[in-house]
Amino acid sequence: MDTGLLARSSSQEMEEQAIKMVEASLPLRRAATPQDVAHAAVYLASDAAAYVTGMVIDVNGGAYFA
Repeated sequence: MDTGLLARSSSQEMEEQAIKMVEASLPLRRAATPQDVAHAAVYLASDAAAYVTGMVIDVNGGAYFA
């Protein structure tokens, strides 16, 4: 999933280094994938979440930004 945060990198090498630095700072040590978000959405749309109301489900790999 590309949020465009790194779109201003001047080179591919700089972008790769920036991604590695960000990933190293995350508790799960990797960036989210579209599948990570999709799994949460599928859960919320399923019968398993029938009694879930008023919740925010953070799909963030344990990272919280203030």
